[in-house]
Amino acid sequence: MFDTLGSAVARSLAQGQGRLVAAGYGMAALGPVEGAGVIVDQAIFGRAGAGLKGFFPLAGARARAMAEMLDGPVGRIVVPMMALDQAYPMLWRQQAIRRVMPDFDGLGPKFCRFKRGWAEVVEDLIAAFAPEEVVVLHAPVSSAQVLSALVPDAGLAAIEPVSNVIPDTAIAMLQRLYRQGVEVPPKQVMRMIEQHQHALQPAPLAQFAPEDRAEMRRHFATEMERLAAMPHVRIGLDGLDFANAAQ
Repeated sequence: MFDTLGSAVARSLAQGQGRLVAAGYGMAALGPVEGAGVIVDQAIFGRAGAGLKGFFPLAGARARAMAEMLDGPVGRIVVPMMALDQAYPMLWRQQAIRRVMPDFDGLGPKFCRFKRGWAEVVEDLIAAFAPEEVVVLHAPVSSAQVLSALVPDAGLAAIEPVSNVIPDTAIAMLQRLYRQGVEVPPKQVMRMIEQHQHALQPAPLAQFAPEDRAEMRRHFATEMERLAAMPHVRIGLDGLDFANAAQ
């Protein structure tokens, strides 16, 4: 879900390969490369569109397929996550810069009816990988936090992600073009986003109505309670961040 975070963590690991090896972790890689001791996979749950369809329903199958490619046991999995009332708008926005999307206002009640959430995703990972530990980091999440959770004694320098806020005026223009059947090349999409960075923004295109937001927050608090009760699951770097995550 966190494209820029995943990329920044991957770059941090790449520049610290020597320290990783010295600390006994082995080399880092994108995906299950033979001989890698540390793996970054930004699409293990599925892409943004999958998050909007029952909240990553194929995460378990994707995790099992990846587990079959590993040549050893899994010690630790780090899962960055954000509250559901923030996650769904972000996923919608990631899709909206690429293709025609229904207005978010009509989707909010549908998302509230989804039973599946973060607890089920983590359960999928545990069932597939049988890790010794799962560390859950709730947004906002920095590269330094991910590295401290993933390779705590490697002493890596963290490259922090750049902001990737997409202006709503750019999304609105892209949606108009897509609905007219216009194909917008990726480079032009990026130019449009840059051109709108300093434009006056309207009310957010993707946000829950107050009653739906409250329901999403209740759902997320319940999810955090379930995660906190799971064996070998730690919320936060020190395991004491449950209260903050539930809020």
